[in-house]
Amino acid sequence: MPPWPSERQRTLALYRSFLREAGKLPHAYLTSFFRIWGQDYIRKNRNEQGLLTKKLRRLQQERNRLESANQGNRKSFNRVLEIAYGQRGKLRHELLETILQTPGVALPPRIIPAVEKSRPPVYSAALSALLTSPLSRHPRPLKSAALDTPPTLPARADRASEEARLLGPLSLRREVNIRWRFFTDQKTRVNVPISPPLEPPSKPKLELKPKSRLEPKSKPKPKAISLPHLRSMLNEESVHPDPRLLRALLSAKSKVPAEPEPEPEPKLGAASQSEKNSGDSIIPEHLRSYGIAEGNIIAQLEALTGSADARPPIPRRERASHSLPPSSDPNPLTAPMPTRWLRRRYRELLGRIPILTAKPKSSKSTEPTQYTVSLSHRAITSDNKGSKDRIPRASAVDIEWVRKAEGSREKKS
Repeated sequence: MPPWPSERQRTLALYRSFLREAGKLPHAYLTSFFRIWGQDYIRKNRNEQGLLTKKLRRLQQERNRLESANQGNRKSFNRVLEIAYGQRGKLRHELLETILQTPGVALPPRIIPAVEKSRPPVYSAALSALLTSPLSRHPRPLKSAALDTPPTLPARADRASEEARLLGPLSLRREVNIRWRFFTDQKTRVNVPISPPLEPPSKPKLELKPKSRLEPKSKPKPKAISLPHLRSMLNEESVHPDPRLLRALLSAKSKVPAEPEPEPEPKLGAASQSEKNSGDSIIPEHLRSYGIAEGNIIAQLEALTGSADARPPIPRRERASHSLPPSSDPNPLTAPMPTRWLRRRYRELLGRIPILTAKPKSSKSTEPTQYTVSLSHRAITSDNKGSKDRIPRASAVDIEWVRKAEGSREKKS
């Protein structure tokens, strides 16, 4: 009979299994995040024999969650994305600390004059915007008055109220506890932005030039043919393109100069040079080792969701019958799960990550900056599941089928 494996051997076997499951995740960032998490967890909690029993159980749970996510379980995969993108776990708490900061704001007066810790909590401008917006607070947003007077605070807290006159005023210590409990509870109910707040859009300055009366009026030039617009209408991968669009495209290729090479799509984990030089980042320095990149993380997530006008790929038999080349679209997601299923999960994740935008204000204003809350245009929420924005644009083949259907209806009538 072989000897029973020691605690150290079981720990190493579980750790190797955890790393194998992390390597099967559909994106390189997810793999890097959980591998670093596993290394830090083992290094922090190990002892002479291995991991403690309680810590070993936690590692087993995380390994089972990764295995379930790799098998296509929707709940487990959403949890993996939320942990990796700061909506749960340690990264969420670190990102939340940056939102709670209130530099330059005066401390509120003490509720108990002799106790320094009796000051009520201070809601920062960013946290106030997140709590009062239906896009970032669940299940429903708070009213602005609830930030000053929590709804859980009894009416006896107001010493001039009728309840305070009949039953006596509320204890000051109890009022302090109620205010801080409400503040702590609201922090758990808000979705945390992972990108730094955006600057307000600047208004372009219009320069008016006086017109001379002697200058002849120039006739408006006809609009030039847009080659990308024709390509989007033609949809070159279509089996039966419209001949009129094809003629327009061929004539436009001879008239329109060569287009510049498009910029590469932002990769998750890489930031542009201007973003690297900017010092404004919501990500703490000691958490960038997890693989979270600086720069516009929302744009990096949108790149993983694919194009809004993406068409379903042409089946293999149809490509072979028409001698069409295979689809060459780069796919950054590599997993046995369907690509459409993965992109849908990333779009649902965008629906849980709010975007803060600073409101414009005058340079002479001394008031703190106010923020508005929005979501990515690629996000999927329970409110926009049936919206027209999720329907892809019609190609030339789709338009031709609609015309044929309308013609057949007219003949029948």
